[in-house]
Amino acid sequence: MRYCSIVDIHNIPHDIRKHLQAGQWVYAGDRKAKGVWCGEKKNGIQVVCWYQDGQRFQERKNTLMAYAKSK
Repeated sequence: MRYCSIVDIHNIPHDIRKHLQAGQWVYAGDRKAKGVWCGEKKNGIQVVCWYQDGQRFQERKNTLMAYAKSK
């Protein structure tokens, strides 16, 4: 399967969603909430790495490191 432009995972049926290629950019309703499709587990759980989560983690890590250096 080829990569395509960013896909709204809420608007495609489950049968097609489970065949998305890992690494495909996806969003869930709002195009600002982008993520990378990781696939579907054997138990049916669908895994997406959301971009904003990683960005928030990095900001929190930087804040904690700055705090630790100040002590």
